[in-house]
Amino acid sequence: MLWHLNKLTIMRYSIFTIILFISISAFCQDSVKENPLYSIIKKNKKFHNYNIENFYLHTNKSIYFTGESVFFKAYVVNEHNNKPNSETTNLYINLYDFNNILVLSQLFYVENGKTYGSVKLPKDLKSGEYTLQLDTYWNKNFKKGSNFSILIQNLDDSKSVISDSKTIQDIGNSIITNNSTAQNSETETSGFQLTKSNSDNSDRINFTLLANKEAIANRENKFVYAALHKKGYITNTASFVLSEKFLMYSINFLKKDVLEGLNTISLFDSDNKLLAENRFYYKAEQHADILAKKINQTKDSLTLDLTLINIYKKANVSISIQHQDSKVIDYNSTITNVLLNENFNTPEQLTLNYNQQKNSFPYQSILDKTLLYDNERGLRIKGQLNTKLDNPSNYKITLYSKKDNILISKPLNEDRSFEFNNLFLTYPSQYSLTLTDENEKNKEGHFFIYNTFINYKADSILQKPLLKITKTTVLEKSNLPTKITDDIDLPISKNVELLDEVVLKNVGRKNDKRIKEILKENSYLGIKNGFSDYYLIDEDKDKTTLEQYLRNVRGLIVFSYFGDIYVMDRRDKTLVSIVIDGHPESQVGGFRLANDQVTNYELITYDITGVGSMFNNRLNLVSRKNLSGIKNKKVISKIYKTIKGYSFNQETLNDNSLIYPNKTSEHSFSTLDWIPDLALNPNTSNIISIKKPEHDNVKLIINGVSEDGDLIYKVIDL
Repeated sequence: MLWHLNKLTIMRYSIFTIILFISISAFCQDSVKENPLYSIIKKNKKFHNYNIENFYLHTNKSIYFTGESVFFKAYVVNEHNNKPNSETTNLYINLYDFNNILVLSQLFYVENGKTYGSVKLPKDLKSGEYTLQLDTYWNKNFKKGSNFSILIQNLDDSKSVISDSKTIQDIGNSIITNNSTAQNSETETSGFQLTKSNSDNSDRINFTLLANKEAIANRENKFVYAALHKKGYITNTASFVLSEKFLMYSINFLKKDVLEGLNTISLFDSDNKLLAENRFYYKAEQHADILAKKINQTKDSLTLDLTLINIYKKANVSISIQHQDSKVIDYNSTITNVLLNENFNTPEQLTLNYNQQKNSFPYQSILDKTLLYDNERGLRIKGQLNTKLDNPSNYKITLYSKKDNILISKPLNEDRSFEFNNLFLTYPSQYSLTLTDENEKNKEGHFFIYNTFINYKADSILQKPLLKITKTTVLEKSNLPTKITDDIDLPISKNVELLDEVVLKNVGRKNDKRIKEILKENSYLGIKNGFSDYYLIDEDKDKTTLEQYLRNVRGLIVFSYFGDIYVMDRRDKTLVSIVIDGHPESQVGGFRLANDQVTNYELITYDITGVGSMFNNRLNLVSRKNLSGIKNKKVISKIYKTIKGYSFNQETLNDNSLIYPNKTSEHSFSTLDWIPDLALNPNTSNIISIKKPEHDNVKLIINGVSEDGDLIYKVIDL
């Protein structure tokens, strides 16, 4: 710590207003324990050391038609420095309609802070503005997920998509705590004021602390410390002792240690009382950039050399290639706008806005509480063996999935339960479970699988915060069309299925024949008559659990009681008799097979009349005999189809669901090419090839992030 006398200050003020210059050496959050302030900062309930996620979503375009797929790249970064978050693996993409009602939720696997794929839009969606939300289970501890808007047009709907609201949705994360006051009341009468001041030193940022003489004199303990932080995550500190001789202090921070975006400097005393603070926006003078050089043009493709500028570590980017006259480019929702809050014209505007509206410590209310949500990794399969064993711990359960390249064995617990964690299972796929004894021989066994594959559950209704921005500001900032204009022909859907009546009749006859064969093979079912309904399970179409399927069986009620599933007759409200392959299955403690895949069974029958039948109130399940799996002698492992799992990382763009009536329509609403996962190295050539008709002009919309947290946004016209 250094201090100097400033002659001009001595002349301007009295001897008691000499400036104390404090030069602060930066330290990172990880080295707080080595700092002498550690014991004091540790008691400060405003600061945290959590790994908090931020999200960004880059979609291939901003306007979609029902039946299309939304192709996307999702970035997950650390909130304080924008570096890729290596701890996140499970990312959920939730789609909400214009009434904020959940439409669908999909799980994607994140590696090194990034993932990509596609979300298929249902054909029956109504036209309007929809929201894609990025979220994780861990993120629920701190805030709501990040929301990104897209427009969806139903081609059977005569109404055009309108986006004409008087407010704009907050694209960034919304804090779940309720501490967002306009100004912190603790600092209003403290007698201290922090302001950002100009500095001739190009490598530092300067602050001036003005102190009231009475405020200093009345303080018993004159020890204070300044903390530079981002939403409570400390990056720099300095401590000093106040003196009645000095009413003005100059504090400097090295620019290389200040984080890009919104920062806060806060002044505390030794009792961690907040004395003063100032929020300021910082952006590095040298911006991350990409230069593109044409190498070769063919009839329908272009080869480019991309060069990273002002970036010193590897970066990963996503690129959407659009026609020059495209109407589906969103110039507002860029990675820098979202993660650095650059939605305002100048840093001064942004700083003023946040000083008026935002709390500097949004997470302080949860720091003394137990976090409810863990960092969810992979999927969990938890179950129990229903077969009786003398010494269960001598047995193992083996889980095998050929498609997902998984083979794991775990000992069976004494209570015959088992659990597999951190599984990478895709949906749809299948896996098998096999019981093995101490001699490594497979044994026949029946398993019950619980339905707690993941802990995360998307909110059924989306709570979206609003920024109070006027309609005029929105129209100035947004380059999205307010509606799909009438002078451009809309594409038409070619997802039309022509059903052949003869084929349907043939299928019906084959099904009826197979039902009669099953009844003949299983005499306990009786002869097919008018008293029962018969449900032949289709392996290719019926993708539900047994519980879900039985909810649609006439005459049955399926309900949950304290977490257990029961099956009841709708007429007399009594539990039905369940028979599996001729053997009764008790419902004491619930229907333990409820989470089985329904395709494990070939036929389901239930009497619907309740009179004149010996099978009254009997639900018959006939197992499928041709299940494939791991075979050892005559023992066949049990096959399950995933009902939860990771969605595939689809990369290739596919717009084949639409027919564009002319070139104008196609150029306006289609995406020419999409590159979701491109690694770029600094100080070298990065050669890529994109789709580009020889005589067409195109735009490259690039978003990305480097390993150092440099955010990249660039639009390149070619």
